[in-house]
Amino acid sequence: RRTTRRALYISAIVILALAGYFVYRYVAAMPIGMPEQFADARAKGGVISEDIVRVSEDLKGDIARANELDKQWKYREASEATAAASVKVGEIRTRALELAGELERMTEAMSGIRSTEARAAASEAIGKRLEMIQHLITYSEKTTDLLVVKRDLRTSHVLRLINLAF
Repeated sequence: RRTTRRALYISAIVILALAGYFVYRYVAAMPIGMPEQFADARAKGGVISEDIVRVSEDLKGDIARANELDKQWKYREASEATAAASVKVGEIRTRALELAGELERMTEAMSGIRSTEARAAASEAIGKRLEMIQHLITYSEKTTDLLVVKRDLRTSHVLRLINLAF
């Protein structure tokens, strides 16, 4: 229960961070003189971030479903929900690495930004996004650990039930 709450808490933090990014992305105006490569990488990064949010929401649902199924002793279905969650964790990690690639493209294109202030703002934004990627990777590692613990606890419980039956 405590690890599930922790995973949901971490999930909420990730979603809030990504929501902040989207607000920034859609509210902030593009600086004048932005290179096309920078703007393209920024737009693709936004799409990737939206995918990460969607998959994170799905992941949260899979974990909640697995918990509910465990409570009902429906271990096969709970294992399937946990496996689906594991796939989503992998998707989040892959998409985070793709996002890092877009940030690399943005960094390469920064030299084409004419305004010193705009270049500084772009540099700061890239730094914040890199921090977010690190949090996503940590989140995926912690969620993987949670899913392994859940699987091991479920296996242990099933083995105890089998031993009691014989």
